[in-house]
Amino acid sequence: MFRDKLLAYKAARSYGTVDVNGLVQSDANKILTAIDSMASSHSVVTIYILSHGNIDYVKLGGVGFSAWQFKNVMAAHPSTKFNFFLGSCHGGSFVNDLGSLENVRLILTAAKSNESAWPDWDTYGSSTDYNSYDLGSEWTSSLFERAKSILESSAKWQLVSNYASAYKIPTISALFYQAHWGVLGANSAYGFTSNLDLCNRVGKETPQVYKSW
Repeated sequence: MFRDKLLAYKAARSYGTVDVNGLVQSDANKILTAIDSMASSHSVVTIYILSHGNIDYVKLGGVGFSAWQFKNVMAAHPSTKFNFFLGSCHGGSFVNDLGSLENVRLILTAAKSNESAWPDWDTYGSSTDYNSYDLGSEWTSSLFERAKSILESSAKWQLVSNYASAYKIPTISALFYQAHWGVLGANSAYGFTSNLDLCNRVGKETPQVYKSW
């Protein structure tokens, strides 16, 4: 059932999704109230942000948010498990801030705290992207491509389900953890041996991962 719901995500928005694209000032705080609302009624909440960022900071709808603002919202719901994915420059700086919370299961970021995150690259020097058909953020598009590949394979999905059960973590945490290593071509158990993040291959960004288990 969970797998079916994720496969259907592209056709219909999931509950609680808030689009902050184009929001200005007073409206931009909807991201925090949406997280608070979802955490009040759901046992697992996954947050994905793609925006401009700096150290411990992201900018949404023209308004800046600090890491501690997200941390405070999550800390207010200790019984809810959180996943946090950030495709922003300097995103790695959020790992130490949010990883200190006992209810955060997985944090993924496109880059280290001292690195930029990059849009889609198809070539760099003599290097060519292995998934040159992708669009948007080089890391983000690759992360979701790997997750989609797992969801569409019964065998890979079974591996994820077994992993989640063994470590007693949410299945979605297991899914994106395996997809993270798949992006970097470092997950041979799932058949992922090619690094889809060209920016990582040429040393421009280093995706970060924190897991609680």
